[in-house]
Amino acid sequence: MPQAIDYTAALPVELLDIVLHACGFVDARACLSVDKRWRERALRDDVWNRLAVDRWGSSPDVRRGGATLSGFAARYEDEGDATVFFSVVQRYAARADGGIDVDVVAECALAPGDYPAWWRKVAKATALRALRAPPGTTVTIEVGDIPDAHRRARRRRHGTAHVRTVLVTTSLDVRGAATGTFCACLAVFPLQEPGADHAAALVRKRGVSSFLRRLRDWLGVEAFFARPPDARAAPRPPAVSLDANDPVDKAFLEMRAPEPRAYDVDPAHVLERFMVAANAAMARLGFEERMATRDD
Repeated sequence: MPQAIDYTAALPVELLDIVLHACGFVDARACLSVDKRWRERALRDDVWNRLAVDRWGSSPDVRRGGATLSGFAARYEDEGDATVFFSVVQRYAARADGGIDVDVVAECALAPGDYPAWWRKVAKATALRALRAPPGTTVTIEVGDIPDAHRRARRRRHGTAHVRTVLVTTSLDVRGAATGTFCACLAVFPLQEPGADHAAALVRKRGVSSFLRRLRDWLGVEAFFARPPDARAAPRPPAVSLDANDPVDKAFLEMRAPEPRAYDVDPAHVLERFMVAANAAMARLGFEERMATRDD
């Protein structure tokens, strides 16, 4: 009986790398199981960094695995569960002709769907919303359904994807300022049936607003992103304080997100840590609410 011949064993590593470069996530994961040689090539960081950048626009946070298989897997697990799945820090400058210029300082996505590119199309409109809002408030705008790639991720985790995307942005602290910096995010909420109890969705929306205020105040956005690379930025006094007696604000006051350090050279990783921590806080709020309902 003729023996099976493994023709790939004779392939040089350069050709293996070309094949891996053409693979998506599922195929790259399958390559890990071919043999030792394929596994060694498929485990290289540049493979998973490319896949991460292609899928989310940035590599995963180094504290969660970075540009490795484990880092990719951690971000992949976030896709179906994240309430806040994209966050951005923008800086704007008013022009003499009445228009504005917008610079996206930092952005990070936890879901597929090319949200960074989508955001840049609405950046100026979002900046105008923030500029016109009363100081210390958040602006919420429903912007429609999620892309197919994100919908598949949610269906993979929950078996359903009946959700809508909501844009939430902070206002500026000073009205009429020539320049300013503010935070914004995209969040996902379940579609509400007429006559249904909307309490869970309202708690989640309040949680997203608390996340933005916490991010802006704790991070000290202006100080952090304007600092020299080797300097640490101290959090600034809160522009809008959180209420320790409010269950939503309390969850975010206890949010376990590490403060930025001098070596945080990638702002996207800072945003990722805050989103992960905020989503965990909102998940905990949802769990506590279900337990309270069960007790009743």
